[in-house]
Amino acid sequence: MIYNRFCFFCLNLLLMFLIGCSSGSSNVSKQAELPKSSIKSGNISMPSGWDDATIDKIKAGEPIKKVLAVLDFEGYKFLKGKADLKMSDMLTTSLVKSNRFEMVERNKIDKVFKEQNLGMTGMIDESSAAEVGKLLGAEYIVFGSITYADKVEEVKFSYKNIITKITIDVRAVNTTTGKILLSESSSGKVVTKVVTTGDGQILGGMNDWSSTFAEAARKAIENVSVKISKLEPLVGFVINADSNQTLIDVGEDQGVSIGDIFVAFSVGDEILHPATGKRIGWKKEILREVEIISTEKTMSNVKTIKKQSSKQLQPGDYVISR
Repeated sequence: MIYNRFCFFCLNLLLMFLIGCSSGSSNVSKQAELPKSSIKSGNISMPSGWDDATIDKIKAGEPIKKVLAVLDFEGYKFLKGKADLKMSDMLTTSLVKSNRFEMVERNKIDKVFKEQNLGMTGMIDESSAAEVGKLLGAEYIVFGSITYADKVEEVKFSYKNIITKITIDVRAVNTTTGKILLSESSSGKVVTKVVTTGDGQILGGMNDWSSTFAEAARKAIENVSVKISKLEPLVGFVINADSNQTLIDVGEDQGVSIGDIFVAFSVGDEILHPATGKRIGWKKEILREVEIISTEKTMSNVKTIKKQSSKQLQPGDYVISR
């Protein structure tokens, strides 16, 4: 009898243990299946320098891009006998591709400088940029100089590395305020491997190095062009927002890349000055931060990475690059 009771007791303990394990395993499984959101909540601010006048222009159907002029560079003495390059034209072309500005055409710049009897180089600084900007109808003026352009040899055992390098200094000025927006030094470098004989003679030779100087110049220009482009935030709109994807109307043509961050917001009523009754801005509700996850030429797919509002994004909501 005692033995039977003991066996029954042990059997009950075993059943309780198995039931407990099963229950615990089920709980763990359910917890593992719960989705883990990577979307954060918190305060999101408008990018620095935002001006509600942009909303005024959009609602009035006016262009919102700033007008920018690139003036001739100084310092071409460093390129004398090495390459025939037009650095200002290279920078203008690069900025046109960014699609962030309305560019002043070269022939207009030449015409204004000729009419005003101004030298094309050597006379522009921060204090005179505002005056030149008014003459050209430009809100931003970009000017710079070539500070270094040369090639050096790096001798190895059976070959040489020919290092071609160009350095430029570039400044951008707001012609309305006279404020320096950017002061940047940028370098471009090209390394060319040349096989030599035992006495140092170049096998096959490379007599024209102008192409390597052009490539080095392009790299220096591209570096600074990216920074100039970011002086002006990119503004667009949500064009689709559903459970599958959210699309905005800016893409590769505007220089957008995967990983870029935008702030999404909606625009409400006007803000009127209590004394004058004039409009001084717009009520804005910041909705979320979104990140570019794929791009096409004229639009991009985004994902939400931070929320400030419980409202869902809607077509017509604004987005601005951070």
